[in-house]
Amino acid sequence: MLGSAWRFAYEGSDLAPYKARFDIKTNESHGDTRIWGPIEELIRLVNTTESASTEEAMLADTLKPYSNGEYQTAREALLSFPEARITYVRCEVAKQTGATRPSGCQ
Repeated sequence: MLGSAWRFAYEGSDLAPYKARFDIKTNESHGDTRIWGPIEELIRLVNTTESASTEEAMLADTLKPYSNGEYQTAREALLSFPEARITYVRCEVAKQTGATRPSGCQ
């Protein structure tokens, strides 16, 4: 299974599927629960936690290396990128082909 296609789906509490998917590099002497338990927990939480709860938890995290304001600014920039890129591409195509430029072109 190592290296096979996988979409981070939760495969249950049995640790065997996670052992087959990941290749550990350190702490081989620890027991399976200590090694693979955190991976199972992470995958379970990612698959069962509502996205609103995830954002609330992230905003409440006082140890993250950025402020909530920095996060909000970066989030808005990422969310606005597709629309801006589509407009840019349409404008460039119109410019290169001699077509009428759509609204929003500079």
